[in-house]
Amino acid sequence: MINFLKSYSVNLLSLLNIIFNFLFTLIFGYFYKVSHIADSYFLSLIIYNNIFVIVQLFYSTFFNVYLYIEDEKKRDNLYYLLLTILIIISTLIITIYFIITSSFTILSVDTKKYLDIYVFTLFFTPLVGISIQLMNAKKEFFYAYYYTIGRSLVATILVLINKYKQDLSFLAYGYLIYDFLFFLLIFNKSTKLLQFKIPYFDKETVSIVMQKSFLDKAGQFLVGLPELFISNILTHNFPGILSIYSYIKKFTTSLTQFIFIPQFTIFSTNIANFLREKNINAILNGMKKLWKKTVPLYLLNSIILAIVIKYILQIFLDNSYVEENIFNIYAIYVILLIQNIFIMLEYPFGIVINQKLLFSYALKVKALSFIIFIIFLFSYKMYMNNLYILLLLFMPSILFMFIAYRRKTLNILQAIGEKNA
Repeated sequence: MINFLKSYSVNLLSLLNIIFNFLFTLIFGYFYKVSHIADSYFLSLIIYNNIFVIVQLFYSTFFNVYLYIEDEKKRDNLYYLLLTILIIISTLIITIYFIITSSFTILSVDTKKYLDIYVFTLFFTPLVGISIQLMNAKKEFFYAYYYTIGRSLVATILVLINKYKQDLSFLAYGYLIYDFLFFLLIFNKSTKLLQFKIPYFDKETVSIVMQKSFLDKAGQFLVGLPELFISNILTHNFPGILSIYSYIKKFTTSLTQFIFIPQFTIFSTNIANFLREKNINAILNGMKKLWKKTVPLYLLNSIILAIVIKYILQIFLDNSYVEENIFNIYAIYVILLIQNIFIMLEYPFGIVINQKLLFSYALKVKALSFIIFIIFLFSYKMYMNNLYILLLLFMPSILFMFIAYRRKTLNILQAIGEKNA
């Protein structure tokens, strides 16, 4: 009964998260529409996300390692130790960012102006991230949604107050202050759960986290680069399409966050126990239940969204612009829909690989996936200049990851089953 209530409480928070994120997207789109300001904002976020991956190289697998380590004192110390290390790492990366962007003209004026403020959230976002991982490990799944709901709410209020303002610095300052305050809140909760301790240097646990995180995020960095390349091509070759792509992606991502991520978060926590118990049936049944609960519901809601997306976009974009780009809108929507379905099918296999700490294998798969993308991108640039083919360049690499992860996971489970026999 408790697990049932937790599951659906998380789904409710996920729904609220979507509502506030959707509200922000509508209001931002209403005031900034498809413009160079909107393009600069979305491009800034893509660049920031790639910088953020560098910080995540040092802690992203904390959740997996925390559940993997049996010594409770070592686990708790690892949390405090990584907080200290991340402050140092973030300081170095922010310094390097300013050295590079001041020495070379690689960003537009609007993009740099926003990023010069927003980049300071790197002081707090990683600390919030690792604290949320701790909460998830303790089966306190709500904090991830408190964080994102609050962020969307603050951003919405700020845009309403500063409507039509061409300088989006106010938004960057809002995010920065909010991240700082939320970290204070979640750190206070963490210290109550663990009791505050001065960390000591534990080479063994830190090296495990950093080694696995480097492999994990190096792979994610390779997965994120294709979107950066494609966004750059969209900006220069298809003016205005990046904004449309970003708006539609926000809608489809919101669906995924509501339907899939809450169930996936709970599944991720449970899978560690199943692997310790070597309960293969529970793992396989858990995967089937996860897909049954999410994929049909995602498809149903996607059909509903497909019917209304034109009217949603007309709320904040000119009707003539929407009508003129209606084919582009539905083509982008379908491509993102298919992409998300394969990601949902691949995730449960990926979590088994992560829980077994096989991040070196995952890196190899992602590296090969990136090479596949580059081959298709090179062919596109040499022989084609078509928007839909450009966006479809994501698909070969996603399919390769799905096939590779599924095969490896089934081999892992088969090996465990043979040992039990």
